Amino acid sequence: MNMDPGNIIQLIAVIGVTLIGCVAALLLIKALARRVEAGSPADPELSRQLREVRAQFEEGEALRARVAELEERLDFAERMLTAQREPSRIGQVEETR
Repeated sequence: MNMDPGNIIQLIAVIGVTLIGCVAALLLIKALARRVEAGSPADPELSRQLREVRAQFEEGEALRARVAELEERLDFAERMLTAQREPSRIGQVEETR
């Protein structure tokens, strides 16, 4: 490789530009990470919509839990009704013999 001053200056310039680019990229990534961690989008309308979607999701989860509880109660009531009817059926069968 020819080590004339022009090549050395070009090499130093390329290394310098690369380092500056890396530092700029790291600063940009840090800024984006801080914005994401803060959780507040720049657009207030987007922030409002996000809050609405979260509220609807939470409401849906609450309704899902209520439906599951109602299903359990219905199953229990059906078992109780079935248990009350079975002895009377057995009694009716025995009376007809």
